[in-house]
Amino acid sequence: MGGELSKKSGEIGEDIAQNLLAQLGWKLTLDNFSVACNNDLHINKNGNSKVSHGEDRVYIYHNPFHDDSSEIVHISVKHTLNKYPSGATLKTHLKEYISELQETIDCARYSPELKTAISSHVLRKNKKHSGLLVWVSSHPDEVNRNIIRDLVNVRLDCEWKYPVYLIDNARAHFLANAVSGAKECFKAEEVEFFYPQMGTAITATEPRSGFFLPLELVASDILPVLYKDSERVELVFYANQHFSLDAYTKLLTYAMRFSYGLVSRIRIGMPDFNPAYHGNDVKSARMKFSDRREEIVPFCFNKTILNPASED
Repeated sequence: MGGELSKKSGEIGEDIAQNLLAQLGWKLTLDNFSVACNNDLHINKNGNSKVSHGEDRVYIYHNPFHDDSSEIVHISVKHTLNKYPSGATLKTHLKEYISELQETIDCARYSPELKTAISSHVLRKNKKHSGLLVWVSSHPDEVNRNIIRDLVNVRLDCEWKYPVYLIDNARAHFLANAVSGAKECFKAEEVEFFYPQMGTAITATEPRSGFFLPLELVASDILPVLYKDSERVELVFYANQHFSLDAYTKLLTYAMRFSYGLVSRIRIGMPDFNPAYHGNDVKSARMKFSDRREEIVPFCFNKTILNPASED
């Protein structure tokens, strides 16, 4: 790829990542700065010691799933105008990107540049560094491509120290689709995400909702949203899985458990729910919770003429 084309590809990737992260509530990020390399084992392609590492973005938040913890997320953006590579090349590129991110985090932890940049944040006692790899393709045949399923058997380096989460085209599509659907449904400019209790926090002092999506939910196939007004409280599940009686029943069980009977309506969105075919399955699942009073509303968040705006 020539210099101009590579520059253009990088700029497109940055725009895609910025728009997606803003949808997730990650609006205030530190962008495009370098940290000095402080590890002689970090070698460039020419076999020489690296001088610095480039940070695409850094986002910091207080983790609602862990006590007294702040999460410092180092974001790497990779974009291609072509299709994703396939087979062994895909896995090789993944390892290169994660290894690069590991080195960046390793040096950034002790970087005066990062300390200065985040000095305005009041960090909590426990600080955790993580990586987020946003790897997207703009090729028209790859709009909803899921590469994660092609990477399940990749062997990761046991020397890697920091957790890294991956957003590919398919996950980006799901997250953006769910958030835009929630905004449209509730006519809201921003979405309030629900943070279910996962048993990872000892105390119960963390808020159970907020306007940013934590990493744990970025990687989840369930995106929980809370809606509140003066008359009601609703819990909405956007589930990244196809409809089946078993899948729907499990989602309903989770929603009932997480809501603690405190919401008046639960909506469960699935990408292919079709009331003409799934109506009896929905009733069958609801009968398992006959003692609960919540209104349950299934819907398809991919709108078609078969599912006429059932989010509304």
